[in-house]
Amino acid sequence: MKGCLVMGCAPLVALLLLFSFICTTEQESAPGLRDNLSGLALFALVLGVGATLCALAVAARGSEVLQVTAGLVCGLLLVAAAYRAYTLTPMLKCWGSSATARGQDGSYTCYDR
Repeated sequence: MKGCLVMGCAPLVALLLLFSFICTTEQESAPGLRDNLSGLALFALVLGVGATLCALAVAARGSEVLQVTAGLVCGLLLVAAAYRAYTLTPMLKCWGSSATARGQDGSYTCYDR
């Protein structure tokens, strides 16, 4: 039963991380003024990391095979979440703004429409 719970959580976390990446793909890929979706991306990222940590906590009380499998899967998801946090961090300075513009050098400028 624990294995189903833990391994059933992995696709949900993967979708949350994918959603977090998709929210700001346009913002990160090309210079120009875009809607600020960094808050939504951060929310999905926090939910994904929380679900991953809960899955690890449940797996810690399971069999050794479950612990190893969950450790590998959740480890990969946490690496993806860490990369997402690294790419999302520069945008978070514009938390209260409605739009951001990405410069040629990769920096973000905040705008209110």
